[in-house]
Amino acid sequence: MEKDLASKPNSGSESEKAEKDNLVETMDGESSTLTLILVWHGKKFELEISKNATYKDLQLLCYSETSVRPENQKLFLRYKGNSCPDDVHLSELGLKNRQKLKLIGTAEDEVEALEISHRIAQTEVGLVLDDFDWDINPGNYTLWSRADADRALVKMVNRMEVNIINPPRQGKRLLVLDLDHTLLHFSRHMVNTSKHNEMLRPYMHKFLERVYRHYDIVIWSQTKWTWVEIKLTELGMLSNSKYSICFALDDSSMFKVVGFKNGKPKRHKVKALGLIWARFHHWTRQNSVHIDDLARNFAMNPECGLKCKPFRRDKEPEQDTELLRIAAYLELIATKHGDFSILDHNEWQKYLDDHENR
Repeated sequence: MEKDLASKPNSGSESEKAEKDNLVETMDGESSTLTLILVWHGKKFELEISKNATYKDLQLLCYSETSVRPENQKLFLRYKGNSCPDDVHLSELGLKNRQKLKLIGTAEDEVEALEISHRIAQTEVGLVLDDFDWDINPGNYTLWSRADADRALVKMVNRMEVNIINPPRQGKRLLVLDLDHTLLHFSRHMVNTSKHNEMLRPYMHKFLERVYRHYDIVIWSQTKWTWVEIKLTELGMLSNSKYSICFALDDSSMFKVVGFKNGKPKRHKVKALGLIWARFHHWTRQNSVHIDDLARNFAMNPECGLKCKPFRRDKEPEQDTELLRIAAYLELIATKHGDFSILDHNEWQKYLDDHENR
């Protein structure tokens, strides 16, 4: 029986595709896979990997499970030499089925937490740090293992809660919207003050009114639910008579995948639209759009993603008309296309300009 195993990053070359295929192959009569018991920080992880895989593939699989980056890993293997080369095949390492493999290394999340703590210590107390330092574009990113990501998605579907605020309307498309730096620039110091409206991106309410005619609106923010609720209520997004929010999701509905940017691996969170499609079958990749200022959130559904310019209050907000232009684009495609999957949202501005000049 063929097993679904983790695979190498797909950079598009024929040789790498062939190597990826080798990772998931099986052989008649004898299994071509190894089951290894990874031991890290007292925890055990059962790994399945092809005997034809390389040491680098094993490191990436460990990274996927533990978030310890390959360069920070120390795997206890029987190898003659100071370090094991990336291209050494597992068959050369004398590994046995169900062999225990000890890993030493600090998880990426812990390293990042220390770095953030240091950055906060160098700034004013209470400063909210923006997360613009790691993002992707279509030309420099590949998802490492779609099968691995899909397994994480299935697990999340089974435990994710969706609290409906306003029921979906028949025949309406799906519009998923980020909050921070897409619709607003949040400051906890402005909550419950007369300045809270200064957090809004120009034309935000007008934008939501316009798109609501064609789309059901879902908010998905990479923050805790407490802050999502505060933002939605304080900024009047749940009480507006001209549009309604269908439901909202927070960071608890996100999970991590491993992707490659310019050849370097990174474990990061994603907003997978498949979680919504699994619950609401009338929405699919053919009628869904996801708008965010961070393209990495589109990694599971890049064809549905539209990256907007990040909004900051201190960058001449009165000149920001991004939401008006995006509204015009969304209205246009809703009236002209029954299938959004044929569109390239990376070219949304050119598409809009071409139609406006006709």
